Amino acid sequence: MKVLIVSGFLGAGKTSFIRHMTDTLLDVDFVIFENEIGETDIDVKVLQEGERSLNVYEMTENCVCCTGKADFLTNLMTILSALDPEVLIVEPTGAARLSILMAAIEGLFYDAIDLLPPITIVDATTFFMEKDRFSDLRLEQIRHASVLILSKSEHLEESEIARFHKALHELSPEAEIITGDYTALPDAFFRRRLERQRKKEDPGTCGEKGEEAHHSHGPGHTHEDCHHEENPVETVTLTDVFVRHPLYLMRFLDLVTKGAFGRIPRAKGYLPCGGDWVRFDLVEDHWMISGFSPQEGANVTLIGKELDEGAVRDYFANIAD
Repeated sequence: MKVLIVSGFLGAGKTSFIRHMTDTLLDVDFVIFENEIGETDIDVKVLQEGERSLNVYEMTENCVCCTGKADFLTNLMTILSALDPEVLIVEPTGAARLSILMAAIEGLFYDAIDLLPPITIVDATTFFMEKDRFSDLRLEQIRHASVLILSKSEHLEESEIARFHKALHELSPEAEIITGDYTALPDAFFRRRLERQRKKEDPGTCGEKGEEAHHSHGPGHTHEDCHHEENPVETVTLTDVFVRHPLYLMRFLDLVTKGAFGRIPRAKGYLPCGGDWVRFDLVEDHWMISGFSPQEGANVTLIGKELDEGAVRDYFANIAD
């Protein structure tokens, strides 16, 4: 079983890339392992609504690189034993450390598992604008990637593309950098991602960069320890909300971007809107709303810091009244 990690910071476009890759390579037997922050299952639903039916395993309560590492490795072995897919794609949370996750998989020392060169999705709309926020996590995911996909870059000028190339090459000199519309790439590009084998390293190091990645996770280890000097992100999830008109949701998302409910770089979910269902997706100050298939219940998730859950609930309660 080959294991391909597709990492990227909050809202970079990991799920969309995975959906496109699996729809492109219909002859490849894929299984997806989805590690979400909070209780939202929106990405699982997106992965299951494509050209093909995908087996998707989900872990929401813990991060695969620290507090949930043991559970993740157990799930990985279960997937191998029960399904033995050709390729397992692992999508960690946007706040996971790529180096630690890679070291955990390699530390299994199991010949039936081959770790492929990892891919990191970099959001062109936020990389420079917000590079100092959560910077350690962003840069760590870039430095340990073998392939960097600059998402949302299809409309950039050549001078802007050159600026990104320079910045990303300085951070990860050996990485392959892909810009423009990745959906226009030939099938062969995606197939090559599944053929290149990584050279297995000593478990005390991680990746081709040779940086130290071995962490001792004793009884007192927490998610915050894994992220070192950074505070872990917080989440708020609401499942009992609705809006009578899209304007109420648009107003809510506008308030999110203005910081009315905390520092929120990422929000996503689905909920009833009048007699229909809608899905929304927010990254920093950009958001979109689209139609969605009816669900058993709503799911609105905010991810960030200093979140004001009371203010969020009050907004939906007030518009309901």
